[in-house]
Amino acid sequence: MRESGRTKAMLGELVIVALFLALSAMTLLRLFAASNTISRESEALARATILAQDSLERFSAGEELPAREECILDGVAYAVLAQIESSETGAGTLETCTVTVQQGEDTVTSMQTACYRPERSAP
Repeated sequence: MRESGRTKAMLGELVIVALFLALSAMTLLRLFAASNTISRESEALARATILAQDSLERFSAGEELPAREECILDGVAYAVLAQIESSETGAGTLETCTVTVQQGEDTVTSMQTACYRPERSAP
């Protein structure tokens, strides 16, 4: 009879250990799934930031930007939208460019810069 009592106690301990391991495994799977989602969002933000910076640098260099440009990076489609506003001053033009990068219907990032373009004086 003593041995069956020890066996029952040992089986109870094994059941508790199995439950603990199952809960630990479930928690780890949820954490891995969450980290995968965060990783994908971070990749999309990094790519969108690169696209926006490229457009803003081209604008600052004097290049004409299209109002909408489609880009595909690593199989993911992005829409780069450029909105340029100009205000005339006595000595030149202040141009403000806002670039928005969208993935599908969602806006991933938006950046803005300004560039002052002085009027050229007559020689």
